[in-house]
Amino acid sequence: MLLDIRYDKEVKPEIVSGGKDGFSLSDILNILKNPAFIYIAMLCLTFYAAVFPFLAFSPDFFLNKFDMTDIQSGEITSLLPLGTLIFTPLFGFLIDRYGRAASAMIFGSALLVIIHLLFAFTGLQPHAPMILLGVAFSLVPAAMWPSMVKLVDEKQIGTAYGLMYSIQNLGLFGIPILAGVILDATNKDGAAKLDYTPTMIMFIGLGLLGLVFSFLLKYEDKRNNRGIDLPLNKK
Repeated sequence: MLLDIRYDKEVKPEIVSGGKDGFSLSDILNILKNPAFIYIAMLCLTFYAAVFPFLAFSPDFFLNKFDMTDIQSGEITSLLPLGTLIFTPLFGFLIDRYGRAASAMIFGSALLVIIHLLFAFTGLQPHAPMILLGVAFSLVPAAMWPSMVKLVDEKQIGTAYGLMYSIQNLGLFGIPILAGVILDATNKDGAAKLDYTPTMIMFIGLGLLGLVFSFLLKYEDKRNNRGIDLPLNKK
């Protein structure tokens, strides 16, 4: 008990003095003024918006373009989470150990664009592109989310993650609606098959925007020496 009293006397002043570091609206403003945060948040928005909404439409897309059954199209769609199950821990380990997170985000974003181009404009069977989509969807998040610790003050990490998650969900809210509008507008009522090409072009555009933001993040990293490409324990 005497030890508890002594500990309280030592800790309480630290708690009181630490109250100045509590949350304030200025934290949000400071984060939003950070170019590196803007670039990685917009990459997050565009990348996830080019993947999750596509997954929602993919069973019907495969059914219409490749004359698959519902079971077959569902099996193809399930290749992505299977790929992430395998590749995400592997990429996370490699990035932790060897770094190159900014380069990984560029590569994964470019791979996403290539995959959507293959889906939109070729008759290539979707098995291999879907597995590659799993690679891209493992690589970018494995590099993107841990990089936040090198972009903002450690006292604002939680706020920064919350902001980025909110920005991500803006895309996940709006893009499925836009994809549905495009699909309805570019297909006649009663058509035997739906043409997903215009909708896929939208996903390609989102992927290209993500690629641009990944390059901007790489440039910002070099310009201000933020250490994004260094291993996680180095800055």
